[in-house]
Amino acid sequence: MVHPDGRIDRHKIAATFVHSILKIHPITGANSQTDYDLRFSKAEFLPNEVFAWHCGISIVFSFLMEELQKNKQLSIRQRLEKGFKYPPCSHDDYQIHVLRSLYHSKIKGTFDIFSFSHVFYLIEEYNKLILQVP
Repeated sequence: MVHPDGRIDRHKIAATFVHSILKIHPITGANSQTDYDLRFSKAEFLPNEVFAWHCGISIVFSFLMEELQKNKQLSIRQRLEKGFKYPPCSHDDYQIHVLRSLYHSKIKGTFDIFSFSHVFYLIEEYNKLILQVP
């Protein structure tokens, strides 16, 4: 997981965890509604997607916090302590959009680890950008 010069691709590791959780489907009992109803549903009908998302984002968050501590970027680290911030969306919450996307990629069998690792990368970079010291 760690490159010899100290670099780690936390985004691909997180995306691999997401893919694994979606593939094995560990949480049973909560069935999603029809596709039409799913458009308007919240996370309670997507337990595996919620679990996968939180595992993945937690991995990225943990590695970033460790990196910020190591690089002595304590002001950014302190601002991030309450968790990642997400871009505003005109319809619904950003994380709900991601959960629905995970659901549809699971159903269609189209989850791409490399593409989803970019989602994690962009969330991390978005947070670094908005939390920079002026």
